[in-house]
Amino acid sequence: MVTLTRLTPASAQQSLQDEGIKALGLTAPQLSPVWSNTTPTADNYDNIQLTLNFGSPVQAPFLGILHSVDVPDSVYEVDGSPVAGPAIVFRFHPQAAVRLISLATGRYSALADLLIYPVATTMVVRTAGPGLEPQWYEPGDVIAASGTVSFHDQRGLIVDPIAVAAMYHDLLAAFPAMLKPPVADTGASVSDSGGLSPIAALASGTRVHVIDGHGALFQPPVATSTLTRRDADGDVTATLDSQGLLDFPVGQVLRATDDDETDTTRRLRWGWSQAGTLARTPLSHPELPLSGAPPATLPRQFLRVTVIDLPWHLLGNRSTSDVQGIPGDDGDIPASLQPKIRTEIDIDYLSDGIATMAGIGQVVERFTDAGSGFINATSPVLDDAVGVPPAADSTGRWPNFPVSTSTAGFPAPPLAVEDGMTAYWHGAKDVVVTIQDGQVPDGASVRLYPRLFVEIKAIAEQPSFVRGDGGSGIATAGGALSILLENPFNLLEGQPQPSPAHLTMDIVVTPRVGRRRLSANIGVDVSSDPAPSVNDPFATPDVLSDIPLMMRAVCPVPLFGLSRALAPSGGTPATPLDLVRSLASETEPREGPRLPTMARFDSAFCSGIPDAGAVDGVLSWQGVLTGGRWQRETRSSLHREGNPGNPAGPDIHAAGVRVNGDLALDLARHTVKRTQPILPLPSTTGSTPGWIVMSGGNNFNEPSVHIPDTGAGALLETVAAVCETPELSLISANIPDEDVAFQDLLQALAGALSLPSVPDITVGNEDRLINLVRREYFVSKHGTRDALWALRRALGQARELIYIESPQFCRTAYAAGSPAAHEIDLVETISSRMIAQPGLKVVICTSRASDYSPRYQGWVRQALKARKEAVDALKAVDDSRVVAFHPKGFPGRSASIRTSTICVDDIWNLTGTSHFRRRGMTFDGAADIVSLDLQMANGYSQALQNYRRELMARKLGLEPTDPAIRQMSEWTRLAQPASAFSVFKDLVEQGGLGMIDPLWEGPSDTAVLPATEDMADPDGSDGATFIATFASLLAESGD
Repeated sequence: MVTLTRLTPASAQQSLQDEGIKALGLTAPQLSPVWSNTTPTADNYDNIQLTLNFGSPVQAPFLGILHSVDVPDSVYEVDGSPVAGPAIVFRFHPQAAVRLISLATGRYSALADLLIYPVATTMVVRTAGPGLEPQWYEPGDVIAASGTVSFHDQRGLIVDPIAVAAMYHDLLAAFPAMLKPPVADTGASVSDSGGLSPIAALASGTRVHVIDGHGALFQPPVATSTLTRRDADGDVTATLDSQGLLDFPVGQVLRATDDDETDTTRRLRWGWSQAGTLARTPLSHPELPLSGAPPATLPRQFLRVTVIDLPWHLLGNRSTSDVQGIPGDDGDIPASLQPKIRTEIDIDYLSDGIATMAGIGQVVERFTDAGSGFINATSPVLDDAVGVPPAADSTGRWPNFPVSTSTAGFPAPPLAVEDGMTAYWHGAKDVVVTIQDGQVPDGASVRLYPRLFVEIKAIAEQPSFVRGDGGSGIATAGGALSILLENPFNLLEGQPQPSPAHLTMDIVVTPRVGRRRLSANIGVDVSSDPAPSVNDPFATPDVLSDIPLMMRAVCPVPLFGLSRALAPSGGTPATPLDLVRSLASETEPREGPRLPTMARFDSAFCSGIPDAGAVDGVLSWQGVLTGGRWQRETRSSLHREGNPGNPAGPDIHAAGVRVNGDLALDLARHTVKRTQPILPLPSTTGSTPGWIVMSGGNNFNEPSVHIPDTGAGALLETVAAVCETPELSLISANIPDEDVAFQDLLQALAGALSLPSVPDITVGNEDRLINLVRREYFVSKHGTRDALWALRRALGQARELIYIESPQFCRTAYAAGSPAAHEIDLVETISSRMIAQPGLKVVICTSRASDYSPRYQGWVRQALKARKEAVDALKAVDDSRVVAFHPKGFPGRSASIRTSTICVDDIWNLTGTSHFRRRGMTFDGAADIVSLDLQMANGYSQALQNYRRELMARKLGLEPTDPAIRQMSEWTRLAQPASAFSVFKDLVEQGGLGMIDPLWEGPSDTAVLPATEDMADPDGSDGATFIATFASLLAESGD
């Protein structure tokens, strides 16, 4: 008979009492006192390569599992290159590694959660002998291999083997239970030949390994800005060289070179890789705590320092020369006018539309509360009556918001929601459905999904069954619930109502307590009697009402499903200037110049209020940037549950970022150029003063004080040539001159804009304005492609994980022949990096359907074809390291991505609207925040890692603010880059398991031919081609 042992808290406690740490089995962090039967000599230790050579067979240094691998793709040499194979890789069980690190943290940290010493959890034996079978080894078991050995931490980065021996020796002294029998029974000791004590004595002192943010050896992009070691007098005693290692005596410090200390430079930030903040503070030798028993002793110490050159890291190579294998930019924007790095700012990463809208609400509210200052808003569309949640945390989410005193769940048994239900026409297309009082719990969220069969030729020849967006409402006891459904029959303009009209729906009811219930295939006849009134619970608070019309800008583009009210000006455009002005409107809100089919995707809300610590009108700034539209659709979450507590609409992911200080001011300067022309034009209506006047006062000077924080970032802009202030693209006079006088500048502007006279403008801050106008000139003439340069550097130096979520993923260049400087295919950049870095993995999340309107059938087909080709190109390098998927919405629906977010190695992030395609990098108007938080944890930017983790969780349908979700295995696995990749790879290989959808390759029929790349995914760098390419598309009517 088989005896089954039931694990209970009591039995677990008894097992620990009886067996000690052995009760944890394979997850126990158990160490051997010996590594071999002979001690290597000092000559066997390579203090440059950080390896130790064993002439006799190696013994297992800990309880772990062994693999023989031809290409060890996740362990690295000192210089960051992968260890060459073949090799034997011996690792702790992952949970044992966590416990080992926890013990080390408690022993070596002055603060319990900040361990600055790397902890070795992997051993690698470089051997050319026959491979060994994978198996577990007890500590001290002989591994049938000898040769060169290295140790590595959880990221695979190398750790000095002598320092490893010293730490393991000290841990055994502090925690004798870690010594694993039967080695202890044999009398083996740390002092034996080949033991930890003689190995730890091979070297003393402290060795420092200096890396960049990605984990590679730090190589200064600017030779004069690097790391030095200095004595107590401040004299340089060593300068970091190409080996990336420094000895670090007690009493000395690590800091930057003198050339990096000037006020105009200060490129570098540095700090301990494992924990702490990257800053400009000199690093002193750490002191071990004295509280241990026995006190901690590490005669050989190993530390890792991360150094980040902020302009290089965030902006990319903005020189015109090759640096570290990254080519320079196109030279169109002078260095003095390129994006500025902003430091010591607060960056709040917003992982969904709820958080984004709450952040926007808070930005507007601070202006409303202050009663003065500056505010503006831009978005593809700015709808009225868009209510915002109060906060990004659980107080702004279901079931806590919208607020209700009800805690009612379903009665037993539940009532049939359809009993007594009625429906009425509301206007020509809409329907109001009324659910009788008491049929659903008080305070419950009710979502109605009309069932439709629709023909979408852009994606399939045959009609498709879809659940429409429908309507939603919140039940209130004591009254019927009436819900408005917009066009549930999908009627065309002028199409008669069906008669008789029978509406079929799926109804989702989610109470404040308990799980939702779905009632499927519910039918109701639609009456022509007058419809009852509908209470709208989602219209307030409407923060947009606090923003004046003259401080708003929109850009509705039919290609992306938004109806435009503006008709193109008459006549056939003869020049690129005529073309982009044809679709502009200087009314309120403003629609800036653009090309046919060109979008301006960014939604940005900025407010500046009087700064209590400043004088002369300087303001304190905050701003939010997102790809989410200012529509109810952005208030979207918990899609699999029917988006309870929120308005009906498409299932949307709309991440964003909220910033303050100088970076928020940069965003405000960007948005004011969207809401205002450079000067009032003859066609300008209202009281528009133009952005020179509006931003010419001290209100747009840089904030003088703010509370320092740990964020660093920059605002990036993307736009096609000619489109900002089109008339400036024709000027070849003295505007590019840095020494131009302000009045001469106004004279040139007046002439270019055909103004009858030079504006009578008196402003302060003329030097600042001159540079703003100069940048406007260069951008109008050439366009700007800031995101492209930043992405090329980040993707080109990635090492562990690239995570991309964007409405589209495809090639960013289709160059024929010799490419121009800006013709950079970022898909090829990723492919090349995957070849060079065999441990690099790629996760791609895109909307299943294109963000193009189905009316543009050829555009949609081109997008789907291009997406498949791009993903296939990466899989051709190594299919096992690439996963592409689509987020799911409510069952039977897909979710759409509005914001492009790209995370690289949890140390670099871009969030904004430069979508991953050629038009996204060169054509459509976009803004992005490129950033990192300088607070480090285990080698990564802690805030960026949390942001990437939350983004991924939400794509899986998990709500990170729910404590129960944080107990799930998926949440745990999302923490680290490699395990996060495996979550999505495992799901896709099993068909998604209802959490995500594998990549859809697109329709197989040929009923619709794809549009050309030049039409659907254009290059916006050359204004000379615009008439030929876009003049015929002025009507933007689709195909």
